[in-house]
Amino acid sequence: MSTPTQQRDREFIRLCKLHYENLKHQGQNPTPYRIVLDVLAKPAPSYYVDYYYATSNLRRALSRGSASRKAYFCSRLWVDMLNDYNELKKRHPQRSFHELVLDLCVGVAGHPRFYISPRRALEIVKGHF
Repeated sequence: MSTPTQQRDREFIRLCKLHYENLKHQGQNPTPYRIVLDVLAKPAPSYYVDYYYATSNLRRALSRGSASRKAYFCSRLWVDMLNDYNELKKRHPQRSFHELVLDLCVGVAGHPRFYISPRRALEIVKGHF
């Protein structure tokens, strides 16, 4: 079984290849950097976070009133996920904390993005273009 990070990287590569093919079909010759930036700007299929890790972090964030901001790219993930959780809770107050977190983790709710720096994204797609 693969980790959430491995799943994220595979999905990111797949979307980059698809975007590259679409641009080539339009007669463009995009650079890997442009492809990476375009895909990073689009929504991601899920948050690519382990459910138990997300549960722990979101529970802590709810008790503090804000998400951790320790690491630059990771902190944006938790801030966004907490905002999405709060929005879901307003829309579905009868649903449990665990159900809502699971919906976010599997990508059926929320507004996930790829939380990858452009530099790391280029490393991920290296050799695929």
